[in-house]
Amino acid sequence: MNNEESRIQRTCVKWFRLTYREPDYLIFAVPNGGNRNAITGAVMKKEGVRAGINDLIIATKGIILFVEIKTEKGKQNQNQIDIMNMLRSFGYDYAVCRSFDEFREYVIKHIGISK
Repeated sequence: MNNEESRIQRTCVKWFRLTYREPDYLIFAVPNGGNRNAITGAVMKKEGVRAGINDLIIATKGIILFVEIKTEKGKQNQNQIDIMNMLRSFGYDYAVCRSFDEFREYVIKHIGISK
């Protein structure tokens, strides 16, 4: 993940955690990215790490949302597209958000405003 994507993602997570509180709402990232040596990479793959998994997962009662963070010009790679299509075929909602505002609108649309 590049610095701009990281900045967007951190802003999204901060807002979500301030707006939607545990234990009713959960947001988390799956740390699939980053540079690792071959041994660590092999162990992680055996543990279930999968190329293309999206950046954020949001869960609340009866709803699971999958979010990929990209910059305005960022493109999903083929692994990300494959995962997106698979999750959508299972009936899950998956969004590619290119800004904090887009993320906020997506969350509010799908889970409403926190009470």
